[in-house]
Amino acid sequence: NLKRNRSNETFNEAGNFTLEKQIRRESFNFPVHTYTGISIAGSRGGDRPNQDNMFMFEDRETRTLVLGCLDGHGEFGHQISTFFKNGIEERLFRHPLMSINPSRATEEVIKRLEFEARCRRDMDTRFSGTTLAMVIIQETRVISINIGDSRVVLGTRDETGQLVARPLSRDHKPDDINELTRIIQLGGRVYRTISSQSSSSSLSSTTPSLLSSPGSSIPSKSHKKKLWGPVRVWLKDMDAPGLAMSRSLCDDIIHTAGVVSTLEFYEHTFNHLNDCVLIVGTDGMWQYVSNQEAVEMAVKAREPSKASVSLVKEGRKRYLQKEKAIDDTTVCIAFLRGIELHE
Repeated sequence: NLKRNRSNETFNEAGNFTLEKQIRRESFNFPVHTYTGISIAGSRGGDRPNQDNMFMFEDRETRTLVLGCLDGHGEFGHQISTFFKNGIEERLFRHPLMSINPSRATEEVIKRLEFEARCRRDMDTRFSGTTLAMVIIQETRVISINIGDSRVVLGTRDETGQLVARPLSRDHKPDDINELTRIIQLGGRVYRTISSQSSSSSLSSTTPSLLSSPGSSIPSKSHKKKLWGPVRVWLKDMDAPGLAMSRSLCDDIIHTAGVVSTLEFYEHTFNHLNDCVLIVGTDGMWQYVSNQEAVEMAVKAREPSKASVSLVKEGRKRYLQKEKAIDDTTVCIAFLRGIELHE
């Protein structure tokens, strides 16, 4: 079993470097032979804590491995992501359905945790929340569970032997046509921030009828503006809070405007000959590193600990090339049995 490293948890809460131990499983009947995780705080200034979190734990009785990451946002984002991390670790394998229906068990645990988070007096969930991406790995399958814009990606070999990236989750973004339609129908607004040549800045509204394609934005004719940043969700009568995703945990206020906390599940049956690597990461990892680049870098590194460090370093380097600050970055990597056959 994965042994907890309490000092690592302390470092993560303080916003510093966290690297979980690399764990090697000797059971050849299990699809994962090695896994690890890393979380590094961004560089957005001040004493801002690392709002990301991760979890990695096993249950030998049910022969199950769970890996996941969370990306908190808002003033209390780090507390909320920590609350869900701890709750999932403590409760998931206690759920009576975990051994027979892990998807339902996970959904019920997370729904209960969200309800409890909203009831806590020491944690304000009105304008703060978290994403979640996690995998439940068993002998023949992996269940991917996602909400928000953290991501799960599988690296596998195709029929020609080429390594290809296969997404096992879908980013929940406001410019996705189905997400956009729901938000508009429930009273939310979808905007991309635009900057004016004057000192003031404004927002340009988009609705399904105005969108020539998902994600486009039409500025008003009265300003010369430049589109800036991601598409965001805003309240009907207020230019707040500007959430850059269409699903999240908590975020109570924007949930009145079409953002939901509905988990999305995807199941994949392992191909033990071809499936090589499984990557779970927050958007700090995926912002400027493509799925294909990530799986190629991971396999090239030969072991998860080196792969996780390489991916985080590359993601942070590209962030600095594009932006003035770096986002918190977290990644969990599992090497699968198929990678041994292609070394």
